[in-house]
Amino acid sequence: MAWSPLRIIGVLLTFGSFTLLFGCQESSQADKSKPSSTRPVAKSVTQPEVAKAETNLAKSGDEEIPNIPRKADKSLSKRPKPKTPPPPPTIPNVGLSDSLRATCLVNVGDIMPDAELLAADGGKVSLESQYGEKYTVLFLWSEGGSNYARLAADSALSDLQNDVAVPYAAKGIKVIGINEGDKPRSVQQELQKIGIKVPCFFDPDNAFFAKVAKTILPRVYLLDASGKIIWFDTEYTQSTRRNLMMAVHVVMGEK
Repeated sequence: MAWSPLRIIGVLLTFGSFTLLFGCQESSQADKSKPSSTRPVAKSVTQPEVAKAETNLAKSGDEEIPNIPRKADKSLSKRPKPKTPPPPPTIPNVGLSDSLRATCLVNVGDIMPDAELLAADGGKVSLESQYGEKYTVLFLWSEGGSNYARLAADSALSDLQNDVAVPYAAKGIKVIGINEGDKPRSVQQELQKIGIKVPCFFDPDNAFFAKVAKTILPRVYLLDASGKIIWFDTEYTQSTRRNLMMAVHVVMGEK
């Protein structure tokens, strides 16, 4: 049977259509079988997830904790360091040179000797009977015919009156002055002139002072109710004033 040109063209077209169809199907299957070149994006780890991971590890008994970056706690570095409280105050030491200590017949821890003193009205009193209820500040001085010594004694008595006698009278502390060797009348006039109201007595013959020291005035003593010496100094300066008040604060339990 003879093939016409039109029949031959139709057969070729049909064959070409089948070839094209099978080729497209194979290409599609090949593309599906190839692995994807797109990589998965890493997921960021949040703080709640970090805490959850640590909790799970703690529950499972795993001692190793993954090396996950954490934020530094800045609040710890900002916390103030605890302050060390200052040591409690103590009674100042009586620091004397060997030569000064050699002049002292009584020292810290000794009982102040009792004595019969002359009062301003001419009567006689026992020193021990004049002690304060709790403590006594004893001031021994002499003018010695010197204007400087007189002014220094006036200043010291004024300080003792203002620092101790007035503010601590109701608390059981008493200030007593004892003049050594001067004329009672002239001393009393001077005390009245400068307004000294603390009780002052006189030891005109130095009988009491001879039991306390060999030389050097003025002297300041802090005694307890029994007359025991708690602190003293062989002069009266601003340092003496500070140390005396420190000793008073300590024995009174003040800061």
